[in-house]
Amino acid sequence: MELRAENLLCHEILGLRARVVDYPDHTAIGWEGAVTWETARTVELEVSGKRVKLLKGGLVLELLVKGEWVKVRGEDLGDPLERAKRIAWGDCSARA
Repeated sequence: MELRAENLLCHEILGLRARVVDYPDHTAIGWEGAVTWETARTVELEVSGKRVKLLKGGLVLELLVKGEWVKVRGEDLGDPLERAKRIAWGDCSARA
């Protein structure tokens, strides 16, 4: 399945451009960079040459998919190892 905004939650996000639009630590809002790593509970971005780790709880990102910014909640990303299973469940829509 080709990566599109509609099925973002079924795909790998490593390498995608991301920007923080909401986070409990408001100093992180506005950070923009590439997704360099992801776990079940965290997302790591490279921002201005530094790697920063953000908890998915309370995080809202915009991810650049084919020239379109798609808003997604960290909780909706879930565990990257489980994300591919969403295709079978038919629950691939991004939402925030």
